[in-house]
Amino acid sequence: TRRFLQLGAEHLARCYQCGTCSVVCPLTPDDGAFPRKEMVWAQWGLKDRLLRDPDVWLCHQCNECSTYCPRDAKPGDLMAAVRAYQIEQFAAPKLLGRATSRLRFLPLAFILPVLLVFFLVLFAVIIPESGLVYPDGDVLEAEFGEEILFEQFIGTMWIDIFSAIAVGFAAMVAWVGGRRFWKAIRESETGSLEGREGFAKSLALTLVDIATHRYFKMCKVNKARGHAHMSILYGFLFLFTASTLAFIYTVILNRELSLPIWDPAKIIGNIGGIALMLGLTIVSLRRLFKREAAGRSMYFDWYFIGLLYVLTITGFALEIVRYAGLGDVAYSLYMGHLVFYFMLFTYLPFTKFAHIVYRTLALTHARQTGRLPASRLLALEHVQEPI
Repeated sequence: TRRFLQLGAEHLARCYQCGTCSVVCPLTPDDGAFPRKEMVWAQWGLKDRLLRDPDVWLCHQCNECSTYCPRDAKPGDLMAAVRAYQIEQFAAPKLLGRATSRLRFLPLAFILPVLLVFFLVLFAVIIPESGLVYPDGDVLEAEFGEEILFEQFIGTMWIDIFSAIAVGFAAMVAWVGGRRFWKAIRESETGSLEGREGFAKSLALTLVDIATHRYFKMCKVNKARGHAHMSILYGFLFLFTASTLAFIYTVILNRELSLPIWDPAKIIGNIGGIALMLGLTIVSLRRLFKREAAGRSMYFDWYFIGLLYVLTITGFALEIVRYAGLGDVAYSLYMGHLVFYFMLFTYLPFTKFAHIVYRTLALTHARQTGRLPASRLLALEHVQEPI
């Protein structure tokens, strides 16, 4: 219970089990409704039950439960704390998880990405050039001034290799954590499993639900959260599309990666960056000035928000200094941007980014077992009018 209090559920003791939270929640299923049972388990110190509870991921923290709670026990904060606790327990090694959940371990979070950038520059620049040398002779004149070609500083092959290392490590840890989580929630199943849908079909339908933000739309008190989350999601998707185009340019078409601003990959990337900044700003402002609706914000939340902010801002700053022809500034900033880039992906399984794994698995499991969020409301969508 102490760890849940540290993760933001400090008002847990106020709950006297009136059940209002489950009554007003627009997402909870009728059977085994949340968040009331999670409040009981947390008060009783039943950490094992909470660790195996997939229902905390069916909650989208619209905070209607906290808004209408007569005791101000903030059940939404408890659900968020349990989600953070599950990520903390299932992801390994746990030492890296502490870097994203405790402020005093923040310096630890820089070790891996700084090492990756160091070895990247060592193998791509220092060894071939016998020192750290910025390209300064073979440049082109562009409409925006002296064009800076980052691939002449660090070749795209090296970026791809070290990106694969960071993403591969994150994928391996996410796979291990996801398998441990899936095993835990499967062990917690009760009742008959007859008529269970296949995993592949359930996963495909779940991805559609996530892409459309179907369940966010059912929340009424905190609709802005759904809009911000959608902006962040599609900002990432646009940036991923731009990165895919850049990979095609360099690997398949053998083109330079330092693209003009009107290139489709650049346009898509800038749209994604703007969408990401907009979503992050809405989330931050609500967490700062509308705390009752947004819920308690812990270091675990701000670490992820801050990292995305820094990564996005340095990305736009790189674009500005590149077109301005500020060579030394651009190349130095580029190495700093790479540190945060590797930090984002290396620690993916330990941050709120891991929601993409755990929530997807929990919603897939819910679809398989008939415990979809808002099952009573979804059933009404299929009720036909009598003829």
